[in-house]
Amino acid sequence: MATFITTIRFTQQGMANIQDTCRRATAVKAAARKLGVKITKGNVHTQTSRAFTMAEMEKILAATAK
Repeated sequence: MATFITTIRFTQQGMANIQDTCRRATAVKAAARKLGVKITKGNVHTQTSRAFTMAEMEKILAATAK
């Protein structure tokens, strides 16, 4: 199963409502349990990257050496 890493930064709107962070986080966790739901609240910027195991990385590097 693939692993992903997400970096999250507050937007200006998120900073203005920072006191609601824990309540929003609880709501996000509940929503994340449902498959296929896309949440766009405008409070954070996210960047998601694929993480690779050592074996996966060795395979990728081997392919680039050819």
